[in-house]
Amino acid sequence: MEIPFQPGRTYVRRQVWEALGLSGEDSKGGVYSTGYAWVGERCVIFANVGVAGRTGHDYANAFQGDSLIWWSKSRRTLRNPEIERIRSPDSYLLVFHRAADRDPWTFWGAAKADDRPEEVQDPKAGSLVKFRLRRFPAASVDPSGRRQEEIDRIESESELADTGMDDAVPPPEHRAVTENELVLRTHLVRERRAGAIKDRMVARIRRRGQAIVCEVCGFHFRERYGVDFDFIEAHHRAPLGASVAVRRTAEADLALLCANCHRAIHRMDPPMTVEQFAAVVRNRKTS
Repeated sequence: MEIPFQPGRTYVRRQVWEALGLSGEDSKGGVYSTGYAWVGERCVIFANVGVAGRTGHDYANAFQGDSLIWWSKSRRTLRNPEIERIRSPDSYLLVFHRAADRDPWTFWGAAKADDRPEEVQDPKAGSLVKFRLRRFPAASVDPSGRRQEEIDRIESESELADTGMDDAVPPPEHRAVTENELVLRTHLVRERRAGAIKDRMVARIRRRGQAIVCEVCGFHFRERYGVDFDFIEAHHRAPLGASVAVRRTAEADLALLCANCHRAIHRMDPPMTVEQFAAVVRNRKTS
């Protein structure tokens, strides 16, 4: 995923939001003026370190070695959907910090949350969640070379197995691979910025007191699990991959789909519109 910021450089909030595809009007006030907010799949964190924020909140954010101890907003628990999203292994955090109230924000880097956050009770703020954020290494490959060694080992074992030398390698069910290493990959990709529009669509549905429902299968978390989550994906009605031209995307160009339907519709051959795919799903339910 492209990172449009340089570690160590300073930015004001407006520059951050514009670099991530939000206009001045879209990012004015609300969650975008608080300590963190989501833009698509990226969570942007603004951490005051050693100083209170403009709202008067003074969280004990602090650097510890290569990590940042960072606190959530007040009245948050480990079961809060927002916190679950931050602590997810798939989360992608862009971290900015400052040490004075009126200073611009310094980009620390892309980071992941440690897998063991701590819920803490504060007399004034109520419940908060304490995270340890770990920054990705600057290199795009694992400097130890262990990942490539692992690939070479697996390929070597596969070759031995193909020769019938069963005693030389363990059976497949006993083989293991190395996981959970931090590796920053750099790719040239076509930018997708539909996430910000999706967030506006979801926010409007929430204001109406309605559930977030898949437009194909009708799935929603409230009905299935009794808990409301905002887990929904934005599907381009006209596939971006069908053209190399830069184009503008509005709400009318998107559909809200659950993860399963979103992946399935992209694998339909021949391709289907959202309405066609929804009709196929309805017919299967009634047949």
